[in-house]
Amino acid sequence: MKVFEGQHFSLLYPQILSAFVRSPQEAVASRVGPFFDLGPAVLDLAPDGNRWCLIRGRALNPFFALYELSWLLSGSNELAGLQFYVRDYDKFSDDGKTLWGAYGYRLRRHFGTDQIEKAIALLRSDPASRRVSMCIWSIEDLGRVSADIPCNVFVNLKIRAGRVDISVANRSNDSFLGIPYNVLQFNCLQKYIAGRLGLKAGRQVHFIDSLHLYEKDLPPVQRIVETSDEKSTLRSLQAVAPSDLADYARLDHHALVRDYDLPTGKNDQFCRVRDSFLLWKQGRRADALRLLPETEVGLVAIFWFVQRKGFDRITLPPWALKAHV
Repeated sequence: MKVFEGQHFSLLYPQILSAFVRSPQEAVASRVGPFFDLGPAVLDLAPDGNRWCLIRGRALNPFFALYELSWLLSGSNELAGLQFYVRDYDKFSDDGKTLWGAYGYRLRRHFGTDQIEKAIALLRSDPASRRVSMCIWSIEDLGRVSADIPCNVFVNLKIRAGRVDISVANRSNDSFLGIPYNVLQFNCLQKYIAGRLGLKAGRQVHFIDSLHLYEKDLPPVQRIVETSDEKSTLRSLQAVAPSDLADYARLDHHALVRDYDLPTGKNDQFCRVRDSFLLWKQGRRADALRLLPETEVGLVAIFWFVQRKGFDRITLPPWALKAHV
């Protein structure tokens, strides 16, 4: 079993990708294309570390990521907002309107109870409990033909050393496309619950039964592994302020999901990043870049913008250049 341990996701992620490059194997056929499978793995992230993917060549979409966090915490399963940020996201919908396996909907509504609220109440009444498990997988998923069967299947929570630990069981994790978003999703959920309890977040552990990589993604993964430089990543982390999802977790997620195509006009770093995307869609590229905060999530947005067609490097703000974009 592969075990990846550390504090900063941006330093750990290249190690995960390297495991595929340095352990050549034959691809396995699947319904969505051939893939390489490393089998069971554990991702163990220590408290207080970076959770954003600040890796050149892996341009995480921070606008979609932030919306998805609000989508989870609000309990939504609607497609429209996701498709606003990723146009072809409808390929994961069975009916063109909703997502069958939406994590937030599963946790808040699907089983007829709000598991998040119940978990908070249980931890508040018994901080030593080892029985706080939230279910995402449903018996209805077994054998179901759907474009969106949940990959993360249950979540365990406990309080240890005055912090809220989270462990996530995952049946199948796409190393290139899935892991960076999953780490953010469950870190935000962890920090939301910790905040409601007046505590800080502790360890974040992902138990992955099938850690895999699709063959089509191997070339960019090889480039990332070849060009990844731990010192440069550390310099980038040190050049900008943190983007702690504990702050994002406190926002009004029902409003952010409902008004996904409207600017917030707020100075919060996460709202500024979200609003910059709306400016970008209007063709106001220079304004979009100027609005970005000098933080981790702002830098992730810069990485994403740099890879857009027609991007002019000259328009980069000075702080982004210092961060070695």
